[in-house]
This record gives sequence, structure tokens and C-alpha cells, in this order.
Amino acid sequence: KKNVLSLKSPTGAEYLLQTASDEDMERWLRRLQLATGQSQGEVVARSQTLPVEGSTKAKKGFFSRGKK
Repeated sequence: KKNVLSLKSPTGAEYLLQTASDEDMERWLRRLQLATGQSQGEVVARSQTLPVEGSTKAKKGFFSRGKK
């Protein structure tokens, strides 16, 4: 989906947040970076689709940005 942020906690919980626009998504991402003390270089920006049921994926960083 478009404009989705995926937040993964150290305990393995995952939260998907969808924003109305690219600008809102960038604003959320910057605020989350400030709140957690992460620099922009530490954030993984990548395109993402949901995995096929039963497939496994390598773990990524705490924040990832999904865009289609």
C-alpha cells in the first residue's frame, strides 16, 4: 500500500501506519527519528510487499518505509 510506515519493536511487534500523503509520511518519519534518537542514515528506506504466507524474511531495522 502507498504511504505506509512499518514500525518493528525490539520484542518483535510490528505496527503499520498509513498516512494520507507522502508529505505526512515524511513528517511522521522525521518525528519518530527525533523521538528515538535515530539519524536519517540509520533508517531503512525500501519498497516492500507483504511476504507470502509461511515465508521468512531477514529482520530489518526498527523503522522501515514501505512504498509501492
